[in-house]
Amino acid sequence: MSTIFLALLLAIQTTSAQELAAPQYPPMAYRGGNVVAIVQPTEKSSKVTILHAEEPYVETVIEALSQWRMDKNTVVVVNFKSWLDMEIIENGIRFKPAVHEIDCPQENRRLPVPKLIVDPVLPDPVGALLDIYGSIIVRLSISALGAVEGVDVVQGTEEYNQAIIKAVKQWKFLPAQDEAGVPVESEAYGICVYRLLVNQNPVY
Repeated sequence: MSTIFLALLLAIQTTSAQELAAPQYPPMAYRGGNVVAIVQPTEKSSKVTILHAEEPYVETVIEALSQWRMDKNTVVVVNFKSWLDMEIIENGIRFKPAVHEIDCPQENRRLPVPKLIVDPVLPDPVGALLDIYGSIIVRLSISALGAVEGVDVVQGTEEYNQAIIKAVKQWKFLPAQDEAGVPVESEAYGICVYRLLVNQNPVY
């Protein structure tokens, strides 16, 4: 019995260790924004280098990504989506898919960097009046042309996964390069951190 319990405990610990920390939506932030970072593995913790910064989101991104344990340098694109980023329609509200051109330096040409980020269009929330916070983490397969060819959900919620996948497939990157300067396929991570206002009555 004790052997089974120990094995189960180790399995739970291993699963927890593999989870990736996601940035928190700052309580005082109401509009969306984007942050691009490189996570570099070190002996004790990960080093986080910010390539593109929008306040007030940088601190929470660094805090979360410094906990990641990657085996190589990895680009992470964090998209913060707020319920205030919306447009009014005839029978309620919907979230407007803003397109952001990102001026991001490619300091390490072996890594891709984003040049175009499209916000997800999240399903209209319903229910009592309250704030809903959450995040979805995806792994992106990027072609030699800089297009997102594959999306794997690493951590997410069924309600919003498809909306996130649809959005990140429209992202564009400066592709990674090999030693000869030839564009090659690569990987990156994307995180959507959302804050939704749930209102029982439509907003006009």
